[in-house]
Amino acid sequence: MKAEQIITASYVGVGIIFAYLSNYLLQTTNIFLAVLIPFVFYAITVGPLFKIGKLHKRKMLISNSLVTFLCVWIVVWIIFYNFV
Repeated sequence: MKAEQIITASYVGVGIIFAYLSNYLLQTTNIFLAVLIPFVFYAITVGPLFKIGKLHKRKMLISNSLVTFLCVWIVVWIIFYNFV
């Protein structure tokens, strides 16, 4: 697989996991933690992402990972919020 496909697939999975976590945190604590924790995790994973994708531009890595993570996370969180 290409690096872009691996990045996209991994952040789709991470987005789904953190959408579930955000829904759980929203029900148990507050919305601040539900929104902050996924973005902190994304910020932590950007460093290793740059090391893995040495051959690619940082702009491409961030655009593939951030857009994928953000879109999947928010859509799945809305689905969990409405149906769970």
